[in-house]
Amino acid sequence: MIKRKTVYRIQMILLCAVVLMAILYGINRWFLYSRYDRSAPEITFDKELVEVSVTASKEELMAGVTATDEKDGDVTDTLIIESMSGLLGGNERIITYAAFDKNNHVGKAERRVRYTDYTAPRFSLDGPLRASSVSSDLTEILQPLHATDCIDGDLTNQIVVVDTEMQGMSTESVTMQYEVQVTNSCGDMATLQVPVKVQMDAAGQTGTFAEINLTEYLIYCKAGTQLDLGAYVAEASVSGMPVGLESIGISSNVDTAQPGTYTVNYSVNDGQNSASADLIVVVEE
Repeated sequence: MIKRKTVYRIQMILLCAVVLMAILYGINRWFLYSRYDRSAPEITFDKELVEVSVTASKEELMAGVTATDEKDGDVTDTLIIESMSGLLGGNERIITYAAFDKNNHVGKAERRVRYTDYTAPRFSLDGPLRASSVSSDLTEILQPLHATDCIDGDLTNQIVVVDTEMQGMSTESVTMQYEVQVTNSCGDMATLQVPVKVQMDAAGQTGTFAEINLTEYLIYCKAGTQLDLGAYVAEASVSGMPVGLESIGISSNVDTAQPGTYTVNYSVNDGQNSASADLIVVVEE
């Protein structure tokens, strides 16, 4: 039978062995931990706000941005633009940059970019908005309407109608007001109210022997601008005969002192035949 003292010695030896193994394990983990690269690259800017054109290249947006890593040194060549925020006040956006080291640690930083020549999305019209009947397809009605953006280019296929309202009615036609909207990739939204004339009876519509065409059907101008409304008439005729500006009725609610959307109506009428056209005027601040 093993003596009690011998058992005690064996237990102490085993305990010491366990403690020693724990110490050696801890030393090994600390050694590995101390050698492991835990730092991420640090991104710095020569300026916190950069001013650029809306057509600025990637190189221009990256100008003045550097990245360094505690272990790898200069890692500027790994820099990327991770994201850009929507448009903020003052035509500014936030750019998020990211840089990587050899152990794939990621460092990120943000700075502001301000566009020096930004303009909100704008609409344009090739001609008047008309419908041959109340059941006309919306795509057909809005065919003359387009939208462009200084950053995204053509946004015509992103135009949506958000509201409609009847503005007037006669025996021949109904005038509807469509509220259209378009949004660019910066999140900036443009809204416009446009008149649409819907013929109640396509077979009996007036204007068959009268015509009036404009050089523009939608214009933008700055508040305070003086407009020559007659200058937007391209041609007009009644019963096949051309008529001068003195025979064209011009009705307008335009107030260029106040930003807003206005309509100018041009009309010709000889008592039997008539035609009209609308010019939309958007007055900006």
